[in-house]
Amino acid sequence: MIHYLEDEAPWRSKIGEAYGHLEKPVVDTETEIDDIVYKRERKPPPSLKSEDLIWDEFRSNEISIGEFKSPVLRLSDLNTVYYFDALQVAYTDVRYTINKLTENIPGISEHGPLLISGIKKFRDNAWKLSQAIGGYRKSTYQVPGRLKQRCKVLRKELIKVKPKDKWIVTYRSNSPTGKRIAELWLYFFEMLGNDVKDIHEKTYEFKMEVAEAIQERRDLQNILRALEPRMSKEAQKRKWDNFDFEKAYQLLQRLSGKVDIDPKGYEDLLLSRITDTHEVLSTADSQIKSVIEKLRKSIDQPENLSETIDVPPLTEQIKVINELIEGFEGEVAWADAKKEELEKRLQGKVQGSQERIIAYDYVLGGHDWEAERKNLEKQERERMLDQSWAPGGGPIDDYY
Repeated sequence: MIHYLEDEAPWRSKIGEAYGHLEKPVVDTETEIDDIVYKRERKPPPSLKSEDLIWDEFRSNEISIGEFKSPVLRLSDLNTVYYFDALQVAYTDVRYTINKLTENIPGISEHGPLLISGIKKFRDNAWKLSQAIGGYRKSTYQVPGRLKQRCKVLRKELIKVKPKDKWIVTYRSNSPTGKRIAELWLYFFEMLGNDVKDIHEKTYEFKMEVAEAIQERRDLQNILRALEPRMSKEAQKRKWDNFDFEKAYQLLQRLSGKVDIDPKGYEDLLLSRITDTHEVLSTADSQIKSVIEKLRKSIDQPENLSETIDVPPLTEQIKVINELIEGFEGEVAWADAKKEELEKRLQGKVQGSQERIIAYDYVLGGHDWEAERKNLEKQERERMLDQSWAPGGGPIDDYY
């Protein structure tokens, strides 16, 4: 929720107007990501990243540039849409493949109706999940663009605070200039907190869709196991072609994963993305709340010197915002390039064919892309964080 201050200055309402069309509805429901469908092996605690170290080393009487940047930078980790592009195609193909298998069910088999009913439920849910993946992909893809726009608005308003030749000064939050800067960042982080709640709710809803699809896959698997010996015996007795249980099992194993060969099926990839998203949101939410609390105290109690804080010079703030904007532009370009690459790999390949499966499995395997992406992200993050802490880190880019 956006908490307006009493007796707020006229410029504050103008900031509200500037941000207004970007604001999203508040989600009050608190959600948690847990393993509803099955227990997954818990990952070891991730090693502390450099921005986390910076976050832990701030002093109570100041607000560091790292505290401003870290929550925003953390949310950029949500951009894994190239996984969802491939997974959406994979689940779309599931419907086609299972339909082809259904054509081979003996029409006069006494077990045929039960098998057809189970397949139909599974097929319809796979299609439903493919649509849900597309919707969640869209909401995830919009995150860097929305953050970029928010940062642009913030930068525009910060530039108005003082002439450029005054940007190198550090202000106290109980000064008029320091208070104005603190209120701008407070408004920014309040809206960012609303975004986190919104994404959290969408992630929870998406997790429910995945859980339902996993249950439908399990139900069909149980039906196949129950009917296979009966239908095989029936086909042998009546001398007709039996339903291709082997291909059906292969399809389901692509979803669930093969225990000894490839434990990471499509379902595990989806759940991994959900768990990773939850971790990102939880960390960002904690950092955002910490910054908001600090800013509110410094603004609401200016007479209490113990609550006032040193605000980083505008030159550092605007430099960081420029870097974040540039980074978000790179995130969007990366996602677009990966989608284009997937489309090229799928071009001309028959739906449900092995060649098509190889094309999107290559993306999901992430052999080249994932290593490249992680390496580039690590280098970029270290560069940005190093620069943010370097005193007088050179001239700021002239983006305005």
